[in-house]
Amino acid sequence: MANDLELRLVDLIQNDAWMMAILEAARGVSLPDWCIAGGFVRAKVWDHLHGYTQRTEPSDIDLLYFDPSHADEESKVEANLRRVIPEVKWEPVNQARMHSFNEDPPYASTADSLSHWVRNRQ
Repeated sequence: MANDLELRLVDLIQNDAWMMAILEAARGVSLPDWCIAGGFVRAKVWDHLHGYTQRTEPSDIDLLYFDPSHADEESKVEANLRRVIPEVKWEPVNQARMHSFNEDPPYASTADSLSHWVRNRQ
């Protein structure tokens, strides 16, 4: 069951045509176990809380997904996304291979890889 903060966040995103277009583009490439991370949501919340009427543009769109069967195809994913929304700097990253960069045991999912982000950025 969603709490009030989750519902408010969903409402903010659903009422932002640009964000919805980004999410539609991401969904359109049919990646398994995907999410958009980083500044995409953080900037929206920040702007809202501070009453900014102009969007704080994220430097890129971090599109994370988990696909062990296609571990090295981010460039193809990026090309597909750029065909839909070319003005966005897309950063698709297959989390199925990121454990090797972080010297971790293999990740089981996108959520599992996210659980290592803070520790690996220290």
